[in-house]
Amino acid sequence: MKALIMVLLFGLTSLGFAQSNHGIFDGIILEDVVVTPLNMDYLNTVRDEWTPKKALQLQERAARFDIRDTEEFKDGSSPFAVEFYGSHGKIKAVYSEEGYIISAVERFKNIALPAAVMEMVCEEHPGWAIVADKYINQYSDNDIVKREYQLKLSKDKLNKNITINLLAVVKE
Repeated sequence: MKALIMVLLFGLTSLGFAQSNHGIFDGIILEDVVVTPLNMDYLNTVRDEWTPKKALQLQERAARFDIRDTEEFKDGSSPFAVEFYGSHGKIKAVYSEEGYIISAVERFKNIALPAAVMEMVCEEHPGWAIVADKYINQYSDNDIVKREYQLKLSKDKLNKNITINLLAVVKE
């Protein structure tokens, strides 16, 4: 038993000695490294409070995708289109030969709507229920060309379709 205790004690002290610094190596201090997507302009342009969460995930994938790393992409073969699919929609992005998104069309169906959209519909159409929805966003040359929600509403036995043009809403 004494031998076991001595072995453990010697083992722990030697491990402690091996772990100590003793001034031989002080280490290297590295500056913080921040990795940003190549397409931050795209993300900053297409994202706001009206953007559905399902679109945020797919937008992130499109922005981080580096077309230059694919076998299909060859130098000088620009523009190059890639489609990204999610559970409720897709994004078709067109990339330049440098890897920047020059245009994108986003289409999503039957998604959880942002609170801002729900509030707007409830205020303007009290008593109506949203039974179907589409989110469409078109991006081109660092600008939004089209951004809208197309909603199907139902109340009692009545149905109606409405379109919320987010470009007009945001400007108000």
